[in-house]
Amino acid sequence: MKKLIPTFALLTALLLPTASAADMNITLDDAQAESYTLELGPGALATLTWPDPVKDVTVTRSGIIETKIIDNRVIIAGLSSNGNTPIQITTESGVRTWRVRMSSQQNGSIVNVRVLPPKAEAPTTVVIGDPAPGAAAVTSAPTSTTGVQLSLTTSTKPTEPVRTEDLPEIKFNLTRDGNVVVLSYTLKAGGSGVLVDERQLIASAGQVRPTLSVLRLQPHEVRYGTLSIQNAGQSGSALKVSWPYQIGMTAQVMSQQLVTP
Repeated sequence: MKKLIPTFALLTALLLPTASAADMNITLDDAQAESYTLELGPGALATLTWPDPVKDVTVTRSGIIETKIIDNRVIIAGLSSNGNTPIQITTESGVRTWRVRMSSQQNGSIVNVRVLPPKAEAPTTVVIGDPAPGAAAVTSAPTSTTGVQLSLTTSTKPTEPVRTEDLPEIKFNLTRDGNVVVLSYTLKAGGSGVLVDERQLIASAGQVRPTLSVLRLQPHEVRYGTLSIQNAGQSGSALKVSWPYQIGMTAQVMSQQLVTP
């Protein structure tokens, strides 16, 4: 009878199911979702829910995870108990590059990740250059990421909403020259023209080196320009470019999510 006890204990250990990791619900704001490490394990299932539709998912290493797109969700199934892989998720609002890290501790877990939409910013009235006649103004001199002091005048006059046909169109393109990323842009003014300042263009990583200063475009005028960004990050990393612009007395910001070449 004593000889049967070790055999029975071994069979019990083999037949009992392995305990899985606790399920998780994770909420990320827009900034946190720019770069994130997701831990999964074999048999795990993750659902990433984005505020806008998902257009594409790219995984660089096979045999670690499987992915599927359903509207604004990305379904990820864990296949391996070790290893990691970058995953690039492209939505209508931009590109985010994450990393999925596999661990046997996350065996069979269910993970729900919800990405919150960007917070709406209240419109800010900023006048670049000289204020309009009769406008009461307060002048400040903030410093941009380029180290250039910008003379901005904030008007106290009430502003009117910008019409859709007056909004400018901007296209950015990135190329790399060694450690320097070259940012080229095509800017087309709307029906009321637009005022911009290259010294106010900022990137989420690196130092922007403008070549021009204030640009005043007439209605429907198109301008082309090139700036350089030093230390913009590794190839494939996310890069957010933001550029304030002014139409009449109202200023807003145009932003795009790009991928560093």
